[in-house]
Amino acid sequence: MVIPIETLNTGTHGNIVRALVNTNEFIAKEFTMNKGIFLSDRAFREICTTMRVNHPNCVSNYGIVKNRNNIYLLLEQGDCDCLTLYKNNFFDNNVSIKSLLCDISKALILLVIVIFP
Repeated sequence: MVIPIETLNTGTHGNIVRALVNTNEFIAKEFTMNKGIFLSDRAFREICTTMRVNHPNCVSNYGIVKNRNNIYLLLEQGDCDCLTLYKNNFFDNNVSIKSLLCDISKALILLVIVIFP
């Protein structure tokens, strides 16, 4: 069961929330359903595309959870400590946080181009 803690932002297809699943905290994209049907095909395509992304420079997704009228796409939190740990674990010391963020931004732009052709 997903328990939203706070709404971080509002997007076209739903809210971005900080949420608890069991005792683990995630960032989740919250999609509201209408009588069991997605509000739009674009929301469905966004979920499908995000679930297919598997790249070390992209935030990881942990699956989909359904509550009553909402579907939650569970995502990794990208706070500064996580980013620094990620950088230290997967890159040499020569890679800066700024360079890493530029690469992540490029990956997100590519993702947007795939979702909204």
